[in-house]
Amino acid sequence: MDYSAEQEMEIEALQSILMDDFAELDGPSPSGWSDSVKCYRIGLPTGEAEAMQQSGASSMQFDLLFAHTPSYPDEAPLIKLSNVQGMSNDDIQNLQKVVDDQIQENMGMSMIYTLVSAAQEWMQERANIPQQEVLDPAEAKRQAIEAEEARLAAQRAHGTQVTPETFVEWRKRFDAELALQKASLAEQQAADKKARITGKQFFLSQEAEAEESEPSDFEFEEEQTEDVAESDEEEELSGDDESDEEDILNALG
Repeated sequence: MDYSAEQEMEIEALQSILMDDFAELDGPSPSGWSDSVKCYRIGLPTGEAEAMQQSGASSMQFDLLFAHTPSYPDEAPLIKLSNVQGMSNDDIQNLQKVVDDQIQENMGMSMIYTLVSAAQEWMQERANIPQQEVLDPAEAKRQAIEAEEARLAAQRAHGTQVTPETFVEWRKRFDAELALQKASLAEQQAADKKARITGKQFFLSQEAEAEESEPSDFEFEEEQTEDVAESDEEEELSGDDESDEEDILNALG
């Protein structure tokens, strides 16, 4: 297959069908694409846009960027959604999946217009679904936080509903805490019992203290001997003094 000729024929056909909604992309190639390939942009066709506006889906818009790979259509083209408006992240992912599925189904054939038609059909189906406000991530996070806070406040106001499942869960926690408390109390009682002395031990300790405080017989006898010795010494000194006085009186007489 002459891939270059096949690709040129497809470009001419797209220009004839899409007219002003088809153009070669100016400027640098999209991120990840080679700068050597020609890139093209396909916008939402005017007729389809008007029809979707009547159905209330005019806010959903995007551009389909594509480039032929060297072996296209025997290999997948490069495809990228750009300038997406009015679509949530889920919408973008769903649309990308539609395009990827069509690429796999049409491998070996010129498929760009088929991809555009499938994308337009998906947008029309999406337009029949009631539109939801598309929030930016920060606003969506804020609303989720407010909703959770409101739920918790209502739960605190009315209490937690008791069900068989929640009661069983609570009972397990209660039994575990009670067993832990009993084990701690048993350990404390064992420590107290170990530190406490028996009546016999108390009596023996008191008796030992009394014996230590009373003087022994040897100490008592020693104290008495010292007292007697001191008394004899005092009497001997007194007798000497009286003998001296008599000698002095006799000498004077």
